[in-house]
Amino acid sequence: MSDVAALRDYDLPAGPLAATLNRIARDAGLALTMDAALVAERRATAVRGRLDAATALRQALAGSGLELLAISGGGYTLRPGPATPTMPDASSTTLPAVRVTASADRAGDLPPAFAGGRSRGAAALACWAIRT
Repeated sequence: MSDVAALRDYDLPAGPLAATLNRIARDAGLALTMDAALVAERRATAVRGRLDAATALRQALAGSGLELLAISGGGYTLRPGPATPTMPDASSTTLPAVRVTASADRAGDLPPAFAGGRSRGAAALACWAIRT
């Protein structure tokens, strides 16, 4: 009989996902069913700490794209997790060229609140900094 809620000490290194999941399930005495093709070529993260079996299984699955699902009878199974958008690799991303142009403002072109005041000087300084 399994005691899924019982805490156990885990110190499992990262490794093949199927082996890690099977070890946790075996040690906890719980039924875990999974499609071998679903876990093939996937790696488990390290599992460390004083954890219950379900938490240990979830820790092993972190980043795998799979999620743990409780089934009737007290067992567990795996299913693909929700799709997460991926960011493109920064080393292969090319952004389009950007052209920046500017022109000097004349005092007559500015609203009265900015003409000749401290704000105009700060704006001119900012424009100068962008050009250099």
